[in-house]
Amino acid sequence: MTTLTAFGATELRVAIVIAVGWGCTRLLKSNSAAARHGIWAATIIGALVLPVAYLGLPSVDVAVDVPAAMRQVRPHITELPSGSNAATPVEDVMSAPSGEKPYRPSSESIFVILWFAGMFVIGARVATGHWRARRIVRSAHLINDRELLQLHADLAKRAGLAHAPELFESTSIDAPATFGVMRRVVLLPVERSWDAGSAEARAVLAHELAHVARRDCLMQLLTQVTCVLHWFNPLIWVAERGARVERERACDDRVLVTGAVPEQYAELLVTIVRASRRMSEVPMSAMAMARKSELEARLVAILASSINRRTLSKRGAHMLAVAAAIVIAATSVVRLDAAPAPLVKAEKSRSLAALGATGVRPLGMAPKSVPSRREPDMRGDSLSLPTSERMAPVSITLAESRARIALDGPDSALARTLLQALDRVSHGPEDLVRERAAWALTQTRDGRLVEPLIDALGDTQWRVRTYAAWSLGVAHDARATPALIAQLGDRNWRLRAMVAFALAEIGDGSARTAMEALAADEAWQVRVNVVRYFSAFDDDRAKDIVRRARNDRHMAVRAGAGA
Repeated sequence: MTTLTAFGATELRVAIVIAVGWGCTRLLKSNSAAARHGIWAATIIGALVLPVAYLGLPSVDVAVDVPAAMRQVRPHITELPSGSNAATPVEDVMSAPSGEKPYRPSSESIFVILWFAGMFVIGARVATGHWRARRIVRSAHLINDRELLQLHADLAKRAGLAHAPELFESTSIDAPATFGVMRRVVLLPVERSWDAGSAEARAVLAHELAHVARRDCLMQLLTQVTCVLHWFNPLIWVAERGARVERERACDDRVLVTGAVPEQYAELLVTIVRASRRMSEVPMSAMAMARKSELEARLVAILASSINRRTLSKRGAHMLAVAAAIVIAATSVVRLDAAPAPLVKAEKSRSLAALGATGVRPLGMAPKSVPSRREPDMRGDSLSLPTSERMAPVSITLAESRARIALDGPDSALARTLLQALDRVSHGPEDLVRERAAWALTQTRDGRLVEPLIDALGDTQWRVRTYAAWSLGVAHDARATPALIAQLGDRNWRLRAMVAFALAEIGDGSARTAMEALAADEAWQVRVNVVRYFSAFDDDRAKDIVRRARNDRHMAVRAGAGA
């Protein structure tokens, strides 16, 4: 698939995960802020790991019926373009370049540049924020008030912390804040006096220690990394704000549970916000106790008498983790493909009859069905265009470095052919020769090429198997014949067409039975390669197959058979 396709598919799945998380927080509106923050945290972590899961997990293709009116309508070709080679459905490997063309950046290149530029800008802001926070901590002074330190230790123990974090006072901030993932510290502004016996000091320390106990600094860092990665997706910013609001409300709930009077605590927050003239100087990585943008919602929640203020239990956290893993896995592995256009009743009956009375197709054999009136590439589904075979491009530099290794191995002839294909000038978006050659070269293992490509025919991704089949066709190596024959029974007609191409290129006689079974395949791209394969043989059976192909309903097959 192309870079744009991969990005779009990933961001669509991220949007689905965020929508599910948002829906769950709406359903749990009457639950505690800690539970809702847990959902947002699971959602954000899911968005962070989803690209890896999408690219790394095996896919499960699900066919979806699409109304005929929504299918892509393309005109049926009635005659061959002048000078075209009807005998091959794929690009000639070593077609002569049509001359150097001036370089024009593709839409993919422009998009990738913009995406990385956005990541750089936002990543730089995040890195600068962490650097500023660390500088604030380095310039701060440890508090040595014994009574305040004792209160700090008691509240830390009550919050479930084995050790109280370091307590600093700083002239660089004017609102209490917490910072640090490994070395966690609590910062108090030096401009205010902190009496250990006051309710104000108790509430402030309880709030900041709640952040430490909940590991909010770590979650804030993960959130920022996720926003950098998915900055292009507006829903990720919705998730970031939702998590931030629920995080502060969850810490407020912990303060109120310790015995703070709601009215006094609300007044304290208002006082801190009014006195915070330099709030913009406190980086987001250092979580300030109160920010103006979040104050109103927090005050409403603090003063509400019937609100649920329970913390998220370990069991609840485990359940959230399991639910998030299920959603991520389901979202990552499912690929929706439009279902093929239905056959008319008579054609369906003939197709079933061709399978035999048992309905069981021999291993490695293609369905011996009578071609339907509409060729598969006319259906308008996800396989209609040859570009549907495209995978994410690999680095040409990497391919060239792997080629140098293969040139010294037993498959050096294939390596040289593929290396020359890297210089091919593309003739359009459907010309995948250069991409396939680059991918094939990266499969080099221990100086060998053919054996790794044969192994790739067992991959779970059909596009990988298609690239491998093309490469083995270029290799003309009969060792690949058994593995290629095993792919002929696949339901994906594009894969069958590429396997048939490879077998026609190799010309191994042991594939005759399997190729004959493809003579009535539904796709002309398959049938035309059957003609190419049998045209190389001079026996009566081969001649009969070619002769019957002259009456094929598709012009490319007829032309290939010499009609």
